[in-house]
Amino acid sequence: MGFPEDIYRLGSQVSTRKEYCKGNEEATKHSLILPFFQILGYDIHDPSVLVPEFKAGFASNKEKIDYAIFLGGKPVLFVEAKAIGEKLENYDAQLAKYFNSAPDLKLATITNGIRYKFFTDLQKPNMLDPEPFFEFDLEQITPEEIRTLEDFRADSFNSSSLVTKAENLVYLRSLKKKFRSLFRDPSEEFVRFIAKDIFLGKMTEKVLERLTPLVREAMSVVLVEMVSQGLSQEIAKPDEANVVIPAAEPQSEEKGKIETTEEELAAFQIVCNLIAESMGDAQGVAYKDTVNYFGIHFEKRTKWFMRLVLSTPNKHAVVRIPAAQAMALLGEGRRVDAISPDTCKVFVGNIEDLAAIREAILAAYRMVMAVPVEM
Repeated sequence: MGFPEDIYRLGSQVSTRKEYCKGNEEATKHSLILPFFQILGYDIHDPSVLVPEFKAGFASNKEKIDYAIFLGGKPVLFVEAKAIGEKLENYDAQLAKYFNSAPDLKLATITNGIRYKFFTDLQKPNMLDPEPFFEFDLEQITPEEIRTLEDFRADSFNSSSLVTKAENLVYLRSLKKKFRSLFRDPSEEFVRFIAKDIFLGKMTEKVLERLTPLVREAMSVVLVEMVSQGLSQEIAKPDEANVVIPAAEPQSEEKGKIETTEEELAAFQIVCNLIAESMGDAQGVAYKDTVNYFGIHFEKRTKWFMRLVLSTPNKHAVVRIPAAQAMALLGEGRRVDAISPDTCKVFVGNIEDLAAIREAILAAYRMVMAVPVEM
């Protein structure tokens, strides 16, 4: 198994172990936190690599960081551990005290075994930034976050490179925030910039009032088109068995007659029951039948998380998670084929078999739930 698969597997284990670790810091450390750093390639049993209860700088003997990770004989990362259920923000100041007492240190993290928050000192040297440059939830970790984690592995760890990456992540977060703001409410300066080569007349206040909603609409339409085309290109790739996977948008009824079968409706009910049992309810879950597949989505069709193909001998579900994550959740006994970096095909014998791929369905559902309905 590779690094992504190991991370996804630990995320799945967190879901089953967390109830036994809640409120127990030592259990959280041994069952969740230490396995995480072991996956990153650190020898958790070597006291020259991972030092527990490390006294940092001028910190008092009674106040020690839970773990210090050493590379080349020097501490490179402080790890403050809290029990599952603890709100990490309540302890940021505690982590800052430890960090600030170690002038040569550049990186520190605080975790409760599920959430991880990574900090550095971009704003002021040797003073922990008030906001983390990188954070994630191990139960809902994304492929992009796993790629970022690659840089924290023991065999590739470099403090200087990580600080540069931290700076880039902070800039990227600010740029995303700025773009979201522009999409919702484009500024006058932005409208002027966009429209200057299109509207050749004088840019009066009245013209700006007219153009602003058009700019907003144009950006929204283009964004949706780009996303839809990207998904369509990826999902439309055939696999080695030459089974055609439908594009992101359903085909027109002119290309075939759509017939919603009893089997598809029964499958939809099974999926709703699985979601309700885990999440409390399945409100917002709906379906859209097409010629080539039976799609299940949350709130609207673009937020689909599962597509069922039940009319062929090789019945399968296309789920909106990476193949590596699905394999980690379902085990080696289940055939999983990658379709794109973020979608995969899971084969099922019949609709009753959907219960056996429950964790993959729920992971895909949680992923689309986190996507805003509107920009």
